[in-house]
Amino acid sequence: MRDITARDVQHWWDAFRPVSRHANREKRRLQAYKTLHAIMSSAATEPVGFDGRPIIDRNPCAIRAARPKVDHEPVIAEADQIRALADAMPERLAPTVILAGTLGLREGECLALMRRDVDLRRMILHVRHSVSMERDPHGRWRPVIGEPKTGSSVRDIRIRAMEVVSDLPLSTIDSTPHGDILSRITTDIYDSLFKRIHVGLSEIDVAKIMMEECEKRNVCTALGNPPEYPLVLNPKGGMSHRGPNDSNICEPGDMLVIDFSVRYNGYTSDIARTMYFLKPGEEHAPQDAVDCANAAIRAVGAVMEKIKPGMKGYEVDEIGRQSI
Repeated sequence: MRDITARDVQHWWDAFRPVSRHANREKRRLQAYKTLHAIMSSAATEPVGFDGRPIIDRNPCAIRAARPKVDHEPVIAEADQIRALADAMPERLAPTVILAGTLGLREGECLALMRRDVDLRRMILHVRHSVSMERDPHGRWRPVIGEPKTGSSVRDIRIRAMEVVSDLPLSTIDSTPHGDILSRITTDIYDSLFKRIHVGLSEIDVAKIMMEECEKRNVCTALGNPPEYPLVLNPKGGMSHRGPNDSNICEPGDMLVIDFSVRYNGYTSDIARTMYFLKPGEEHAPQDAVDCANAAIRAVGAVMEKIKPGMKGYEVDEIGRQSI
């Protein structure tokens, strides 16, 4: 830091180019310069070490940076314009237009809303979370529910206009973003398990691995309270809904069924997986194991095509059984 001079800063300022060629150069440069200025100001004023002296004698950031021109001037939409925009949107997205346009919610705050955040008795909307896009370990963008942008963004908003309430089909403010996040978390845990599982593990060993992967992601299983092991079933130990045990060891030629749920932000996933341990010399699972898995897939597909609100559980079950 002591080697950085005002000339170095000026040279950096003149040569600055954002990584993305589509980015606003002036805006990105000013943001970076503000960060550099703050770091250097701290280094020049705050005492460090036993002698109580700062790291540098003076701040080399002396550029009088003008605020860049705004890309566009904001336009405040009128009530009839908000209504027209909401009407033009798909039904599942229309509530976000009403919420953002009338109550001033950010996009991520709209997507993170839960039914418990809407208090129609006191006419208050609670803003407690926000959805943002973050990269996973594989570099893929994924939605993540977290805290709002700033501490002051956690707030209660008074719903003053009754037309706002009438415009909110609360059935459409559902668990879609949460369900997407839950399914991704659950499948990520399965992916991690598949990398660690091997012949010789017991049902309990497999369940412990899944509990460890849950802890890494700050989630818990949805079975039991407090959370219990997921259902890890080796068919040779019986296929009823039972807890895993130490006596059923995974051996070549065995199948393993896992029924696994994750609880997150008041929502629950439920995803099952079936696997087969190859015998020495096998490159693929035997046909009877493949037929078994395909039958289950067909049953789920048949149910998804015909299931609808109001159906009884036994009616759904019968659809699946008839397809097998």
